[in-house]
Amino acid sequence: FPVTIRSDGGIVAEGYNSLVSILGGVQPKVLTDMMKMGDDAGKWARFMFVYQPLAEMGILLEPSSEYLKADEVLNLVYHRFVAWAEHENFYRLTPEAGQYFKRAQQRLEQLRVKHGGAIGNAYGKAAGRIGKLALILHCLHYSWREEVPPTEIDATYVKMAVQLVNFYHCQFQYFMQPQEELTNQMVAIINLATRRKGEWISARDAQRGCNNLRVLASHQVALLFEAIAYQHHLGEI
Repeated sequence: FPVTIRSDGGIVAEGYNSLVSILGGVQPKVLTDMMKMGDDAGKWARFMFVYQPLAEMGILLEPSSEYLKADEVLNLVYHRFVAWAEHENFYRLTPEAGQYFKRAQQRLEQLRVKHGGAIGNAYGKAAGRIGKLALILHCLHYSWREEVPPTEIDATYVKMAVQLVNFYHCQFQYFMQPQEELTNQMVAIINLATRRKGEWISARDAQRGCNNLRVLASHQVALLFEAIAYQHHLGEI
């Protein structure tokens, strides 16, 4: 697919090669040092970063059958996306999806005002990102089923998009701020989950089972869950 670049003057140029790497690895410290220069223009908020945790990696000598199958499916999905893009389609959220999106947007606005700076800029762009991801997930689902996507996007895909954006923002904060040690509240949550022996726990479970969490609201406990899972890579949510 051609690469489209818009310069500051508004001129659009298309080419089939790019000298700028948009996929690849950057050392965390190098990236953090670059971010410390400031983000008045919100440039860093335009990217989604994922920190790669330290883990063992193997070498794939021969492509496995699962890899080849996934490659074929992705190619098929992209071709369907291109075919749909040739037609002008307008999508909208169902009433339930719209209400969920509205609540998520209000929470993100509160976080934008609270944090300010580079992190605030990232939260400011999050609502648009949720919309784009919800649309992509919606089309991806129906492409997999070999069906034309309906013009209404239900709440399932908005919820998935919100989860992805929450993950990306935790990763972004990891780069912008030094990783903090586990707090007493986080330790209490981990201990409660350990005692449950693999069972899922909710924010309400944590409030009831941990004395030092009873003064917190459910959304504050949910933020602790995200920090444990995404910043410290302990457990799943």
